[in-house]
Amino acid sequence: MPRHGRFMSSLIERSVLLLTVVLPARVIGAAPASLPGIDWAVRLRVEAPEECRLLEEAIGRFEGGLETVRTKATKDRGTATIVARGHYLLNDRVGGALVTVTNPDNDRTTVLGFSREYDFEIHKPAANPLFAIQQYKPVAREGSATAVSRLWDSSTLHPLVAAEDFSGVKLPEFLSGKVGRIVAVNAFDEDGETHVRVEVERTIAADQKVHSGWAVLNPARHWAILKYEQNYGGWLYRQSVAYRDDVPEIAFPRKVFREEVDRRGTVLSTLTCSLEKPQPCAASAERFTLEAYDLKPPGGSPRNRVLMLLLTALAFSMAGIGALIFRIRRRRSRERPVLPVAEVARAP
Repeated sequence: MPRHGRFMSSLIERSVLLLTVVLPARVIGAAPASLPGIDWAVRLRVEAPEECRLLEEAIGRFEGGLETVRTKATKDRGTATIVARGHYLLNDRVGGALVTVTNPDNDRTTVLGFSREYDFEIHKPAANPLFAIQQYKPVAREGSATAVSRLWDSSTLHPLVAAEDFSGVKLPEFLSGKVGRIVAVNAFDEDGETHVRVEVERTIAADQKVHSGWAVLNPARHWAILKYEQNYGGWLYRQSVAYRDDVPEIAFPRKVFREEVDRRGTVLSTLTCSLEKPQPCAASAERFTLEAYDLKPPGGSPRNRVLMLLLTALAFSMAGIGALIFRIRRRRSRERPVLPVAEVARAP
């Protein structure tokens, strides 16, 4: 083959490989593990953060229902089960997030609300039509964090974003090296799809020791985490996720199963969360306030309090300026020369 022909052939091969490595999974789909030259570690670091960003952006405009079933081992070697049903409203366009959870056993309802002005938690006991404020926290700085981000920090949103939840840490944060390091990345075929297993080491804050873990991701489903296992020394956290096929634009879960297992293999607790197909949320900003539940913020609205502080400061400033002008005029009147009586008498 002529030198020019070999050069063009090599250039085309390198271009195809580059496109295979860096283009998002939503464009190229899942490349089979048998394809030569694919660096899955590079694809993971390049594609996964963008997929997670798109996931949070989409979820920030959803609403839907969910049901959670929790089990916990009791001292008598039995199992306690708690069932809860809920509904969430997420509209980051107006800075609002809301989760309502009801326990069918006692009819107790809890609402977690997040707005641009404040976050709140309210409760309504059984047979009581009125809500009571349990927690209230003004937002430190308007726009400092989205409502959906603050809902993540409260751990309430984790099942919705199971695609990027690696045992309480967002996948992009892990990839950045902030909370651990990646030991190995390997692709394998499973159920006719290419999956990627990521081995990690992570320093746990509780004991400041390094513990191992792993996660399996699906590149074809927007790099969603299918399952993970994280060692915490004395116990393990395991999670597996089944995703909905009727929400193709993102990896949205249909069912999330999580369990906590001790070192002997005994299951200490489980959580099963089933989620309905999400719908677009068009709730207004007022829907995410205490006023929507016939309640008022303690001490008044933060925005009104800021306005009153500004008006008070303005009033004090005006009073101070007035006092300064008065003192200047008084000083000038004292410094003015006094005419003798005779001069005064001659004055016209």
